[in-house]
Amino acid sequence: MKPLAITLGDPAGIGAEVVFKALQAIDVPVSIFGDRNFAEQSSNLNEHRFVDVRLSGDQRVRFGMVDPLYGRIALASIDAAVNAVEQGECSGLVTAPIQKESIAAAGTQYPGHTELLAARAGLTRYGHDFAMYFDSPSLRAVLLSVHLPLRQDLRR
Repeated sequence: MKPLAITLGDPAGIGAEVVFKALQAIDVPVSIFGDRNFAEQSSNLNEHRFVDVRLSGDQRVRFGMVDPLYGRIALASIDAAVNAVEQGECSGLVTAPIQKESIAAAGTQYPGHTELLAARAGLTRYGHDFAMYFDSPSLRAVLLSVHLPLRQDLRR
């Protein structure tokens, strides 16, 4: 079975902690994508395969802070993980939370995972070509819109 590609999200957030705690409760092959230096500052990496995007050098992470470096790390992690899925090295993608201000400060045009992954797949129209989907044992939901102010007219 090919491993799942799991990104750690924003280094200053809860992604690494949540991912590594969740991995204690399940037994599936995984490849973790993130910045090893920052990941080691927030969690025990255990013995999972780790793909290091190596952007932080020897810096200390400042938890809860917005930083363009953190955005670059989150984006590089997503890019590396998607590449691994596209090349058949991993079977699917799981993403931890990103900080939208940090990825914006890093220079991306995408407000979040949904739009970034859709663009990577060549999809352009939310609600027509792609949508954010949630699935659980008791609920399945597709969001009508994402990252839009409530006052914006949705009828366009």
